[in-house]
Amino acid sequence: MQTVNIRVRLYDTSMNYQRYRHEMDEGLRDVLEGGTFVMGEPVRQFEQEFAAYCGVRHCVTTTSGTQALHLALTALGIGPGDEVITAANTDVGTCLGIEHAGATVRLADIAASTFNLDSSAMAAAVTGRTRAIVPVHMYGLPCDMDAIRAVARRHHLVVVEDAALAAGAAYHGRRAGSLGDAAIFSLAPGKVLGGLGTGGAIVTDREDVARLANSLRHYGRDGSAFWTDRGPGAPPAVTVRMGFNARLDTLQAVALRARLRHLDEEIAKRRTVAAIYTRHLAGSAAVTPEVPLGYEHAYRTYVIRLPGRDRVHKRLLEAGIETGLHYVPPIHLHPHWQSAYSAGDFPMSEQVSADLLCLPCHPSVTDEEAREVAQRIREML
Repeated sequence: MQTVNIRVRLYDTSMNYQRYRHEMDEGLRDVLEGGTFVMGEPVRQFEQEFAAYCGVRHCVTTTSGTQALHLALTALGIGPGDEVITAANTDVGTCLGIEHAGATVRLADIAASTFNLDSSAMAAAVTGRTRAIVPVHMYGLPCDMDAIRAVARRHHLVVVEDAALAAGAAYHGRRAGSLGDAAIFSLAPGKVLGGLGTGGAIVTDREDVARLANSLRHYGRDGSAFWTDRGPGAPPAVTVRMGFNARLDTLQAVALRARLRHLDEEIAKRRTVAAIYTRHLAGSAAVTPEVPLGYEHAYRTYVIRLPGRDRVHKRLLEAGIETGLHYVPPIHLHPHWQSAYSAGDFPMSEQVSADLLCLPCHPSVTDEEAREVAQRIREML
């Protein structure tokens, strides 16, 4: 079997440590020597810092983005008998988080220009059982939150942003995470803000949601999840509801704090790479991303649509350039959801799924590499 020498990675997960090891090493050593491996003080510090970054009052970390969505919906009172609307082209984790909360997934189609929920399709999907909307900021571009909030107000629905791919993105001057009743993030290594393993976060301005989410991640207990709050003389925490063991590892918080300090400069580099792609693919058969006025894209990846996608995908890999197909197929074509949906139900999601290609767009991609990727694509079309 021929071994391909990968020169341009789709993600730069190894660099999450290498780039900032001088900032992480002391904190990682302190955790390893101190022994508080789960919910140590760095977790509290990260939660405070990330809440401030998003422009909200509270952050509750979890073990994954999927778990964060599950707990956020549960904390907002969503459960069995309720329907939750989300995009047909999202990651399966979005829909599994909804189902873990006991609710039913109700899909809506997308706008091809942004890959995000189509507001008209979303409004048409509302039924008498709908209780929540989970707009997914696909690939790092915020949804049309004014339209989504208008539908939510009209039907008395809660809004939970799925910002798993969109840390640092903004919508008319407000950061992703501050645009609904709550928001969730994935903190997995390949995300815009990722650690050295899995993790997630719930952010919200609502004290009641944060308090209940904290209890749910910590065995349903009535006290703090932090070991530093359970010293001599502290009253024992008792379990008052069904909860979960969904607490963040302290080592992850150390890494995330270091990366958060540099997040804006990393996103600026992502935008530089994206601008090179846009400029060098202009006039070709590739359809480049649309960023509406007032929106700030975080570019977890740079997603194009093009004819002959599979051929281009294969030939780029042969040239040592990784690209991705996220999230293919759309949700309704996965066997798990085919009892409720069929091919053809969400035509725009299916069209996009058939020809999208995710290009490397991260701080380790050089300007020269971005130009090469674009030029190779042009030559193949």
